[in-house]
Amino acid sequence: MEKIVIALNLIIDYIESEKFINQNEIENMLYDVGFDDHEIRQALSILDFESFNTNPIFRVFTKKEMNKLSEKSLQFIQKLYLYGILDLDTIEEILEKLMGSKGNKIQVEHIKQLIVLTILEKKNFFEDETILLEELSE
Repeated sequence: MEKIVIALNLIIDYIESEKFINQNEIENMLYDVGFDDHEIRQALSILDFESFNTNPIFRVFTKKEMNKLSEKSLQFIQKLYLYGILDLDTIEEILEKLMGSKGNKIQVEHIKQLIVLTILEKKNFFEDETILLEELSE
């Protein structure tokens, strides 16, 4: 399980850094750092790139959300949605957790782990991200 979480984090980092997402490039990147076929397939199946919707519904962020999250954070969430990695229910769940955190404007680096853990939780791989939410509040 630990290797899958690492692979998911690497994929999320890749998605943030690239303008266009290419599943073959993601697979090659994971092979290059030492993951095997099974681990790569498992990580990609959790993210479910196949659910990409060519006619997405757009969500408008509230003023409170825009004040709480950095512009790059909001763009990153939208990008994950457009590529089918996050659905609207998962976005709502993530935003609810982020809006409950205390502190300054939330940057992309702060939400990546929450996104990975929320996806794993929805797929029944992980059950509690309380510790992470406490870290976000600091």
